Amino acid sequence: MYNFSNKNNSSDSKIIKKILIINKTQFGYHTITHNYCKYLKDEYDISYICFDQNKNRIIEEGIKVIYFPNKYMSSRIGVMKFISFLKNYIKSNQIDLTFVKYFHLSPLLRVGLYSHPFILDIRTASIGSTLLRRKKANFLLYFESLFFKNITINSESLRNKLGIGAKKAHILPLGADELSKTDKSFEAINLLYVGVLSSRNIEDTVFALSKFINRNKRKKIDITYDIFGYGTKEAEILLTDAIRATGLDNIVTFHGAKSHTELQKYFDNCNIGVAYIPQVDYYECQPSTKIFEYVRAGLLTIATGTFENRRLITKENGILCSDNVDSFANALEEMYIHRDKFESQKIRETLKESSWDEIVNNNLKKYFRRFC
Repeated sequence: MYNFSNKNNSSDSKIIKKILIINKTQFGYHTITHNYCKYLKDEYDISYICFDQNKNRIIEEGIKVIYFPNKYMSSRIGVMKFISFLKNYIKSNQIDLTFVKYFHLSPLLRVGLYSHPFILDIRTASIGSTLLRRKKANFLLYFESLFFKNITINSESLRNKLGIGAKKAHILPLGADELSKTDKSFEAINLLYVGVLSSRNIEDTVFALSKFINRNKRKKIDITYDIFGYGTKEAEILLTDAIRATGLDNIVTFHGAKSHTELQKYFDNCNIGVAYIPQVDYYECQPSTKIFEYVRAGLLTIATGTFENRRLITKENGILCSDNVDSFANALEEMYIHRDKFESQKIRETLKESSWDEIVNNNLKKYFRRFC
């Protein structure tokens, strides 16, 4: 039913406590838990249990990865089998602490394991397509969180939105490694978007770029825009149609989804990161992982002015805009006018305490020590 990958046989005396990380997403494809594993393994014996989603398997030396068959992922009966397997694993392997990225029915893990220390990790509220769906999903998340004594969550605003008590919710923020050490010049405009396409209206940024180019035809600015990500068929069609409609086929390239390894040269060569999300209530409390990645790579960031984005973007590292074509075009204009004021190293410094190394060693490890 399952198989093992990359078993940890280290004899390092520091690695004495056994931590289990549970995430339905296949190992390596959820950046956050992957980095937890990367920076926890020097002090703990880490196991990671996930569904095998038939993607290329990513190896992290020192992490034991257990894959559960993907055919069980979608059905309720399948998830129940997954939970039964997890409980047996916890008991038979004498796990000291279990860290669970939230999934529906996860409270059932506690049945028969009431004294075992669990931490429920919450990274997002619902972004469902209708208000009713979002309310139902958020209430379910809140209700299921009641069965856990200890919770980690990525922001105070998200904790407040979900109504989770401050005493049991520990703030574990987002972060990023320094994906590029290259210092950027801002004479050209080399835009980069990495992320989900669905419900993001990324086509707006293409129309905005076209407007900016038409305003500045005489300046002959060197411009490129590389877009990486995935979404619904409809979202991808809207994007590719926008590229064709504006005639920017030679400037804007939609690459589809790529791994971080494949993205490396773009983080090195691009100088402006795009963090464009709609300014609606269900995105207000969602810090953008991509802002951390862009800023830590020395890219100037143009971001829509959601509550959490306003906390991250400063005059040193980026420009805020509204979620419409004209505002994004104006942000490009502002960036270009003031291009000589930006420096990659100063941009990086604005979020220097948001490296995964800092977050895990100065936050998560200290929190784990309360339990084991």
